[in-house]
Order: sequence, then structure tokens, then C-alpha cells
Amino acid sequence: MSKKVALITGAGAGLGKKLALKLASNGFDIAINDINDKALAEAEEEIKQLGVDCLSLKADVSDNVQVKSMFDQLIGKYGRIDVLVNNAGICPIEDILEVTPESFERAMNINFISMYTCAHYAIPHMIKQGWGRIINAGSTASFTQTPIQLGYCTSKWAIRGLTRNLASALAKYNITVNAYCPGAMDTAMQEHILAEGSKLANMPLDAYTKAKVARIPIGRWIMEEEVASFVSYLASEEAAAITGQSILIDGGTIMN
Repeated sequence: MSKKVALITGAGAGLGKKLALKLASNGFDIAINDINDKALAEAEEEIKQLGVDCLSLKADVSDNVQVKSMFDQLIGKYGRIDVLVNNAGICPIEDILEVTPESFERAMNINFISMYTCAHYAIPHMIKQGWGRIINAGSTASFTQTPIQLGYCTSKWAIRGLTRNLASALAKYNITVNAYCPGAMDTAMQEHILAEGSKLANMPLDAYTKAKVARIPIGRWIMEEEVASFVSYLASEEAAAITGQSILIDGGTIMN
């Protein structure tokens, strides 16, 4: 049987690249997606150093035509897809009076609609194989609300519903569907959130950052490696009984 193949969207940098590297270290051949050519090339080089094959797929996951082309290329090369990690996302920070229908729609399209679009093209191949893992990027924002993240939080709540409904529909095909829901991580996206959030709160960046970390019971950012290890587990045979779940990796933030 051919080696299993994992596709990770938004994998040019940050958490997405960590997820790709982790799955590569587990022996998967890897397809990585991003809209940044340079980031894709750098990530592909790192992944190939782990002794697996890697295919770079530049595409805007909010565009159905580009997503279809991406899957055509993936299946054309590997003939299969075993794990789909829907990781791509954006986090606009806007006061409610600044949110436009266009910015709200963009957040929903990239963060949420793209997940179903990618799943739509992956599911027939997973059914044919009799095995599959669909793993969606949720967030602590899937369980709570933030006034300055309307589009982001709404999209993350929607992901929980998509995850449960897909899991229910696909269980009979030996396909599991779950969401990983990280708390605040020390990433480039977090830098953006802190910078914009501190401006809207009219607080110095250092003070705003300290206040955000103070809300995490374990007293620190969540590490990308911790999230990657959990996603690796969801992608494994050992996680066969886990489906329809949106699981927090948040240092206890939501239990507060």
C-alpha cells in the first residue's frame, strides 16, 4: 500500500508548518498549502529533510476553483489523501463599528467555508480507501466571545457545528472528524492580535500582553509543539474512537 498522505492548509509558516513537520516525522508524505510562494518553498525544504516526499500547493482556500485544482494536483501525484488538516485562517481585529459585510464574509470564507470545500474534495477518496482523518482548526474562540473578533469568533463557533455534523455523516466510512482548539500561542498571528488589541483597548502593548497571559491558568502561552503533538494523535490509528469533538489545548483558559 502507498504511504499515507496528509494535506495541511496554511502550512507555509507558524503552526501550520509545525503540524506538517510533525506529521512528516511520523512518516506521512506531505502536501502543504499556502498563498505565499517563498514560505511554501522554505517549508517544503524543511519537510523533505525528514526523508518524506512533499508537494507544495499554492492556492487560496476560500476560492473553490483553486481548491479543486489543488486536489487535482494532489490526487494526480499521490492517488490518495488520508489526513486533511484544515489549518488556514485569519484573525481580523476590528471594533464592531468597523466590521463591514465584506470583512465578515472574508473571515467566514477563509476560516470556515474553506474547511467544507476542502473536505468536499477529500471525502470521496477517504471513502474509497475506507479510512480518513479530517482535522479542523478551532480555537478557544469556539467556546467564548470577544467583542473585537466578531468574524473570527463566529467562524470558530461554526467550525464546531461543521465538525460534529461531518463526524456524524462519515463515521460509517471509518472517517473521523475532530477539531483542535488552541489557546493563545506565541505566534505571528498572536503578535498581530496583541498589537491591534492593545490599540483598541488604549493600553501599552506590554501591559496588554501581560494581562492576556495572566488569564491563562498555567501562566504561559500554549506552545505550537503541544498543539502539533495533539494533532498527530488525532491523525493516528490510536484515535479511531474519537470523532465529533472540539478539544481544547488552552492551559485551562476556558475552565475559568
